[in-house]
Amino acid sequence: MGKRGATMIKPEETRVETPPLPVAKKWYNYTCAALVVVFLADFASALSLYWVLHPTHLVPSFAFFWRSLCDFHKDSLDLVVLALARALLLPGIAYIASCFAHQAESSASEQALSAALKKKSASKPNGLPVSTQNGNDLHTPLLGGDAGSSATASTGRRGSPLENGVGSKAKEGDSEDKEGPGWWEAWLTPKTKKDVLLFGSFLLCTAFQVFVGAKCVAFYFQREGLEGPLMGIAVLWINLESTLTGRLVEAYQTKVRARFRDAQEKAAKEGGEGARAASALLGGLKGTGQAGSMILMDPVAAARALKETQLRGDKGVREESDVGQRTYLLRALGLARQEIGTISLGLLCLALTSGSGLILPHYQGSILDRVIAFDEPGFRRDVLLLVSFSLATGIFGGIRGLCFSVVGKRVLKTLQDKLFTGIIKQDVAYFDATTSGELTSRLTNDVGSMAEPLNWMISTLLRSLLQLAGGFLLCFFTSWKLSMLAFTTMAPIMHITATYSRWSRELNRKRYALLAEANSAASEALGNIRTVRAFSTEDLELDKYQNKTLAAMTKGVTDAFAYSFAVAINNWLDLGASVLILWYGGVLVMAGHLSIGKLITFQLYWNQIQSGYQTVMQVLMSLTRAAGAAQRVLSLVDALPDIDPNAGTMVSTLEGDMKLEDLHFFYQMRPAQKVLDGINLHVAPGQVCALVGRSGGGKSTIVHLLMRFYDPTGGRVLLDGWDLRSLNLRSVHRHMGVVAQDTQMFATSIEENITYGVDSYTQDELHECARNANAHEFILQFPDGYATRVGERGVRLSGGQRQRIAIARMLLRKPKVLLLDEATSALDSESEAQVQQALDRLIQQGGRTVVLVAHRLSTVKNADTIVVLDKGKVVEQGTHDDLLRQGGVYGKLVQRQLAKERNKIENPDVDGANQASDEIDSLLE
Repeated sequence: MGKRGATMIKPEETRVETPPLPVAKKWYNYTCAALVVVFLADFASALSLYWVLHPTHLVPSFAFFWRSLCDFHKDSLDLVVLALARALLLPGIAYIASCFAHQAESSASEQALSAALKKKSASKPNGLPVSTQNGNDLHTPLLGGDAGSSATASTGRRGSPLENGVGSKAKEGDSEDKEGPGWWEAWLTPKTKKDVLLFGSFLLCTAFQVFVGAKCVAFYFQREGLEGPLMGIAVLWINLESTLTGRLVEAYQTKVRARFRDAQEKAAKEGGEGARAASALLGGLKGTGQAGSMILMDPVAAARALKETQLRGDKGVREESDVGQRTYLLRALGLARQEIGTISLGLLCLALTSGSGLILPHYQGSILDRVIAFDEPGFRRDVLLLVSFSLATGIFGGIRGLCFSVVGKRVLKTLQDKLFTGIIKQDVAYFDATTSGELTSRLTNDVGSMAEPLNWMISTLLRSLLQLAGGFLLCFFTSWKLSMLAFTTMAPIMHITATYSRWSRELNRKRYALLAEANSAASEALGNIRTVRAFSTEDLELDKYQNKTLAAMTKGVTDAFAYSFAVAINNWLDLGASVLILWYGGVLVMAGHLSIGKLITFQLYWNQIQSGYQTVMQVLMSLTRAAGAAQRVLSLVDALPDIDPNAGTMVSTLEGDMKLEDLHFFYQMRPAQKVLDGINLHVAPGQVCALVGRSGGGKSTIVHLLMRFYDPTGGRVLLDGWDLRSLNLRSVHRHMGVVAQDTQMFATSIEENITYGVDSYTQDELHECARNANAHEFILQFPDGYATRVGERGVRLSGGQRQRIAIARMLLRKPKVLLLDEATSALDSESEAQVQQALDRLIQQGGRTVVLVAHRLSTVKNADTIVVLDKGKVVEQGTHDDLLRQGGVYGKLVQRQLAKERNKIENPDVDGANQASDEIDSLLE
């Protein structure tokens, strides 16, 4: 199965892996518990403040209650009422938003299935195959009742009217005459409603914070030590309530997604009953009790339809796990563990730099107070300390930057090595649906994007976080009233940053996928540059490449606009906070509650908080972009191959006894088409087995299974009596040699290509193998001889020369098992004769088990066993003489070719392969 036949996942189809249902439930329960605890703490702190202010009125009368509620400057009963209102409003908003999230997940799942079914029905007029497993077919009603009622129900819904499981239009009702949804209906989806509700809860919490901040400024505190903290902590509770409300809806949506995914998997495993359960669950997810828009279909067909464009090889695509900022940071730190010494030095310098940096504003404000007070000794002392801490900040900051930069460079190298290791160890099935250009993009673009922030990110992020924490504490220490007023702008900034980060991460993941497709298009065009030049299709390839880069650039520009908008909003909020600080700080200074130096110190600390937060935001933006690349990188770093070449029992010697027992195989991309159907075959050590049959009959697949490029879907392959799946594949391949039709060369010298994979050899062995392969003479004709560079993929050599070098490479390995897969079918007559002579000499040497797929009569007739394959089954088997006496397919073919005086089993006319397939097809039918 070639790469051209594989379908790549589009960037828009990139999916986020859903956690297991138990994990999703646990996360949802934890979020609910955290929100309840915060509500209780909020209400308790507000009630405690009221009791502190009114110890004799624990249960107020109505008149006292109304008077206290209206007293903004001296009473706090309004804070108790607002805390109670939040405890009622926010859960209600979360509940309604969860209902919309419910509908959004259900609609997304149904639309995915509908799109898959429509795509399949468009490619196959008869639609998906109807399964009658357990008595269920495509006409089975979804939630009970008869098939007719279910089909009718499906026509009454706009969005996914499926009839007979093929996505055709309904025949009943007036759905065809109904106009499509307007722009308002199209925009006002359940997801949009959920987002609007969550944004409304954010605005509500922001209004609560502004109210508390204004109350802190205007309140007449009687007990400064206790009343202020009890009132100010309400801002913290409001922020937590707003954040947890959004997280609760997200956790519920994740739980719903996990439930439906588990139901789909159960349907695929258990058949009809599981499918019915999955459909019933879908109906429950919609919350309407009407799930009739989906007709119950065969669960295996449903799973296949959903993944039709996402399968690779014979196992199916691996979903890429979601990599967020937290996961990215943890993985980055894990990669940097080996640099613990350098990191420790950098962290020490980071702590010293941050500590000295936080002390500087204190002395700057103190110097101003010394000047106003004409305190010359104190002024000189503070100036000297300011200079000393400034020098320390610069020195330790430079060392910190050097340490983390070195760590970043080393982590980049480690990451590149790990990614290439993860790629090179994947089984062959993985590469059937993955282009080399995409993998190259991951090795270059994605690794660079993931590792780039590591050069400065860790040190900058930690420094900014220390700066923020220290700034917050020192701001409260300097003036808690100013702090409460200024911090009312922090929640909107955090909300804007978090919203942009989530949106940008997904956008950049799609952008990197587009860049990978562009890289793949360029790699394919350059790899086939002679074909491109011969057909003068340079403009076509250029358009393909430019379309991908243009789409990637468009997403990048979109991200840049969104980033600029988020930064602009945050800057306005920062400037508004600065204006509030100067205004209210000036009021406090003129009232004698704050000195000018303290006000300057507070302003400097606030500037540090702003600077630290802006730096953290920039780091988060970098983390967001890096996380999109990290998902594509780490998915391969963590991926274990389906066929691990290093697992299993080591093989030191090999006799070459091969047996196929009831062998079945099909590709999951084509499950209805059995490539092999119950093959039984035994090849004794030293025997030659020839495979003959029509194109697509399974000959090359048997060779692939013998090499264990794939595992059979049924039966087993035995090698010297051992199941091939239990043996160490790397050690088995040391005793096997293969020559295929599409010989692959490396862009090195001829000698390096022949000796590829051989640990030790002599020049005499090298030349002897080249002579036996009929390659020594033409190699010596090159000016550089065996040192001649063959070019990329051996482009400087002819097809026959490449095949003879491949035979020499196989001979040098001294294999016990030879696999020859139509090694001469794509060559001209002269090259074919030379290669065939080398193959005949190789087979005649004996001492090796040979399995060959060939079309030369002289090669096939000398085989110990000739196997005729058709549609994955053995139709004839025996020696050349036995098959001729039987007068079957093989005998008729030989007679026809002898009559034409041809020495081939397949017709070598202009369209050789297809002509031969047609000829054999006519004999097999």
